Amino acid sequence: MISNRNEITKEACFFLTPEKPLRYRHEALRAYFVENKSSQKVAQTFGYSPGAFRVLCSQFRRNPNLQKRFFKDVKHGPHAAPKRDQVRELVLSLRKRNLLVYGIQRKLAERVRSVSMR
Repeated sequence: MISNRNEITKEACFFLTPEKPLRYRHEALRAYFVENKSSQKVAQTFGYSPGAFRVLCSQFRRNPNLQKRFFKDVKHGPHAAPKRDQVRELVLSLRKRNLLVYGIQRKLAERVRSVSMR
């Protein structure tokens, strides 16, 4: 339910005081371009000088790369590590033969390469 109160709630503060710079910039530009607030008011609300905010608006209009930076897709790392997985399988097979850590390390050095015990 939306209230008509004039006070700023903690939920409203979440949107008015974002912690990350890109989100902060996004909220300021959104207030200007979407909510049609004056650049003077937006600059004051978000702590920009009026001139700095006008420059930010100008850059946003002219630079499509700036627009793309707000919502980047998250790139996830590799889901497999073939070398490490190969060593893991070898270690497990040696461990099943009841070899201790130092014995496993010697066998790995003979077959693969030296591997730390970490």
